[in-house]
This record gives sequence, C-alpha cells and structure tokens, in this order.
Amino acid sequence: MKKIYIILVLLSFITSSCEDYLNTKPIDKIGLEQYYTDEAGLTSVYTGYMIR
Repeated sequence: MKKIYIILVLLSFITSSCEDYLNTKPIDKIGLEQYYTDEAGLTSVYTGYMIR
C-alpha cells in the first residue's frame, strides 16, 4: 500500500504542469512590434543597413 501511495505522489509531481513558468517572455530582448516604434530603433536599423 505504501508503494502505491509513493507512486501516486511521484506521478502527480511528474505530470503537474509548469507551463506558465516556461512560457514567460524574455525581458532582455525587444520584440519586433516594439522595435520600430521609436526613433532609436529606426536609427539602429538604418545604421545597420548602411554598414552593409
């Protein structure tokens, strides 16, 4: 009986979801929808394009 209880507890921990933790957005990167909205983003794209 004790083995069944331990197995059930372990299965509940294994199958529990940590989806919210894994699907967080990175805070150190700028998304494309935010990148072209200000002058600094446009200037850096233009500068990168002109260097090529």
